[in-house]
Amino acid sequence: MIPPPTTRPFALSPQLPRLGRRPAVLLTALIAACAISGVVAAGDADGSVGEYTLVQCHNADRTIAAAVTQQRSEYAVRNHCTEADERHSVELLNTSRSPLGHNSSILWTAPSGTEIVAARLNAKLRNHDGHRARIFVETDSAHRTGVVSGEDEPTSWRNESWIGADGRHKFGVELECTVVAGCPRSEVAQAQLRNIEITIHDSSPPTVLASGALLAGGWIRGSSELTARASDIGSGIERITASVNGTDLFERDGACDRLGATRLVTVLVPCVGQLGVTTTQDTTAAGFHDGANALRICAVDYGTPGNQGCAEHQVMVDNTAPSAAFTNSEIEDDPELIRATASDATSGLAGGAVIAYRPRGGGWRELETVQYAGGLQARVDSTREAPGDYQFRVIIGDLAGNYRTATQRQNGAEMVLHFPLKSSSDLTASLPQGRSKLLVDYRRSSEVSGRLVDQDGRPIANQPVVVTEHFDAGSVLAERVEQVATDQSGRYRSLLAAGPSRRIEVSYAGSRRYLPDSSAELDLDVRNHTVLSLSKRRARPGGLLYFRGSVGRYQAAVPGRGKLVEIQLKERGRRWGTIRTALRTDPDGRFSLPYRLGRFYTDRVNYRFRAKVASEAGWPYQGTVVSQTKRLSVVPRH
Repeated sequence: MIPPPTTRPFALSPQLPRLGRRPAVLLTALIAACAISGVVAAGDADGSVGEYTLVQCHNADRTIAAAVTQQRSEYAVRNHCTEADERHSVELLNTSRSPLGHNSSILWTAPSGTEIVAARLNAKLRNHDGHRARIFVETDSAHRTGVVSGEDEPTSWRNESWIGADGRHKFGVELECTVVAGCPRSEVAQAQLRNIEITIHDSSPPTVLASGALLAGGWIRGSSELTARASDIGSGIERITASVNGTDLFERDGACDRLGATRLVTVLVPCVGQLGVTTTQDTTAAGFHDGANALRICAVDYGTPGNQGCAEHQVMVDNTAPSAAFTNSEIEDDPELIRATASDATSGLAGGAVIAYRPRGGGWRELETVQYAGGLQARVDSTREAPGDYQFRVIIGDLAGNYRTATQRQNGAEMVLHFPLKSSSDLTASLPQGRSKLLVDYRRSSEVSGRLVDQDGRPIANQPVVVTEHFDAGSVLAERVEQVATDQSGRYRSLLAAGPSRRIEVSYAGSRRYLPDSSAELDLDVRNHTVLSLSKRRARPGGLLYFRGSVGRYQAAVPGRGKLVEIQLKERGRRWGTIRTALRTDPDGRFSLPYRLGRFYTDRVNYRFRAKVASEAGWPYQGTVVSQTKRLSVVPRH
């Protein structure tokens, strides 16, 4: 029903003068004049300006459906428009204490393309305790201008009117608190209206569009459909008509909401904003003739007089079918390009020609067809169909709607092709030494190479080959794609930059002559890497050592818990053993381990230390590797 209230107070504008009171006899005369003008037929002159009158809470109609109210909780709107004669009204009341700027209002908003140019009504406007009642108009920018303000003393019904030379977007009444400290509740303040008449000025003529086969362009023949559509952003469409060469074709009235036989309305938009008519017109009937035909479609909107908009079109007539045939052969380097010649001697070829194909006895499958001067062409994907013979046809029409279906070549032979039309290709790929799986050292680059040949082993030169590297889990990159071209011998080569372990795919997307192909998947594994440093090379019994180092993480993301590392030691002929337990690196792949020597040494002892890293789930480097050995001598005091 009603949008939520606005919280913005509106100020009076000095731009429009406040108009004085109008005597009751003037209001009666204006209502009578309106009733008389309501029986006048709408004008139909191009460029005319139409007006119509909206009545609300009126003796002629007791509804107020076109109004929109905005109110705060401190105010109320009461609709008594259905009360007995001379008691009907709509009013704004105050119900509780109100802050500054809070208000309640009733608004009538001009439809798009129109403006409110005048208003007449009976009103009681009473100010009290800071609550101000006023009638106002408003621009598109929401700037409200006062027209009539309420009295500070009790008042009876008065006739009010407003005329705007340049029109306004909205007309309304409001009751608002205007005191900074707020307004106490008032049972006296009010804005009460009835017998509201709002004159709306519509200067926008309707827009008329016509479509359908009758207006497809150029030449037509026989019976064709005509669709006429009129739209109006103001009062709506009252009537639409059509004629050809001065002979009437049809007339349709729009759905309009008005009061009986008058032209008074109770809604802001009296008629439907759009009206469409679809008919079938026989170009051999009266009104049409061979050659150029002048078609005129007009629409009139609601108002006195109504604004008229028209659309004019020219219709031509012809009855000659075009000719068409497929070329005698296909292009060797582009066998899937299907071509046909086509021409029309009279009106010319129309768009929408279609080349289609089917397996013998099957359903036709249309191809996206391109039309150019003198012919047609379409591309068929013969790899999507089962091998075998396929028939082709072309359907083409002229601008008059005549069609031709052709299934032969220019030499008269039936258009039949054997799928697939492309030649097959063979793509090979390998890592160095012709291997499909290779393990390389950390931060060592590699390469993939191979050859592309046709089904007879002949090289396919200057063709793009795509190398895709899928890196193992834990890598910074998920994949890397590079495109290289084959040389004159069909060979290609692509560098595999240093980085984590990965799977490699090589593919050829095919061309207009060759079918696509791809190689078997290749595995390039990269070894783990680690380094270790020791804080001392000589130490006393009980001394504190620090083991520090890092794990190679080039283009790898260290797991959240870190990468596992073991620090191992070896004494004389003993085996390597892990100090304590395996430790984990920090997010940068670094690790550190403090270690205090025992105090029991009596003789000099030599140790060797190393870091050990192994494969681990979620880590994109492979194999077990150890760092360079670090030596330590423990020398006791004597």
